[in-house]
Amino acid sequence: MPLTTAQLGVARQRARAARPAALFIQYTLVTGGAGFMIQRLAEEMAGRCDVDVAAYAGPNGAVASRLKQSMCIPREALPVVALMRPYAYVDAAFPLRDHHCELIEELLAVMPDVKLGVRFHSEACFIRHYLNDRRLAILRRADVVFAHHTAMRDEISALIPGGEELPWRVIAPGVDVVTFRPGGTDVRAVREYASRFGVLQTAGGFAKAGAATPASELAKPTSGRPEAENRRYVVAMSGRASPEKNWLDYLLICRRLKDLFGDELLCLSVTGPQRGWRDRSHLDEIARFDADLGAPARITGFLPDWQNLLAFTDVYVQTSCSESFCRTAAEAQSCGVPVVATAVGGLKHLVVEDGRTGLLVEPAAGHVWNARLTAADREAFFRRIAALLKKHDARRAMGALARRRAMEALDERSSVNEYADAIGVMAGLGD
Repeated sequence: MPLTTAQLGVARQRARAARPAALFIQYTLVTGGAGFMIQRLAEEMAGRCDVDVAAYAGPNGAVASRLKQSMCIPREALPVVALMRPYAYVDAAFPLRDHHCELIEELLAVMPDVKLGVRFHSEACFIRHYLNDRRLAILRRADVVFAHHTAMRDEISALIPGGEELPWRVIAPGVDVVTFRPGGTDVRAVREYASRFGVLQTAGGFAKAGAATPASELAKPTSGRPEAENRRYVVAMSGRASPEKNWLDYLLICRRLKDLFGDELLCLSVTGPQRGWRDRSHLDEIARFDADLGAPARITGFLPDWQNLLAFTDVYVQTSCSESFCRTAAEAQSCGVPVVATAVGGLKHLVVEDGRTGLLVEPAAGHVWNARLTAADREAFFRRIAALLKKHDARRAMGALARRRAMEALDERSSVNEYADAIGVMAGLGD
């Protein structure tokens, strides 16, 4: 609802009297790379100015465990709190919800000189469904528009009527290369995961899930993972249980791989935190489909320390037909695990160097939101994964290159600093 003239006057007085700050508006802080990224950025900016963070979905403060409670604004209080702060910079993740558009419009009315930033964390194939006159007006008012990579920038630019140029800034996201490193962060947790999933081979065959795993059996070679000769091959995929991740296609690929490798292969489905009823419903569908296929994959649920599972993963798989970045694939590469993925979005332009750090599959549907893989696509995945599993030396070499690329090009610290510097210079916040 638009503010009255009296309310505008009071808000302006409060804005002039209080300390400058930055406001970050994010759909959710609990799932997705964007939520993790905004937590890191808010922490960095907090060393330069006051920071408020508001999320639409989830119990805001509870899920943002890295953030101080004083930073987190409950979503129901956001309109009131936001209009009492002298924001030098307001940052919002696109696509904007209607109530976010309303809030930004009210903020601009109170503080017409505030610097406005818009972050794109979705690809053009998804964004196109949300571009209307109201959101376009906010985009045109933005002082900076962030994109992950140049292809993302160009594809979204093509959607802007009249070819109008936006103030783009391209900054690649990153991952925590310290936490996500070869060998994991906790040898006991690595051991426990290996026991839980029955990874190691014994004299009588493969250990049953839950069997004790001797520490000596998990001594790390230079690759950061146990040698292939005494354990199962391990293939994994991780992410929210949402249809656009193509979990059902992943399970079909796992069925083919299990038919080839039998008990020598363990396939894992690491389903991350769920965003809402839609994800929870699809998780049930994934479980039923897995059972109908003869349970080719073990569904683990959310693993907060999954870097310790990556310590013995041989190949990471990503079957989505739309990914702006794909944080989980980048985390796997940072752990020295080669990735087999669709050649779309950030997977193609940021994460995987085809033939060096992993292998890409061109999906028949192209880069399309929520598209399924074809039988030919799944066959291409099967062949690439099977070839990597059979070539131990080549797989290790590819994993070493993957770790090097993560260190050089996908370090979250560099990404966050670049974001913070760009915002600070533009809005006059901090040094």
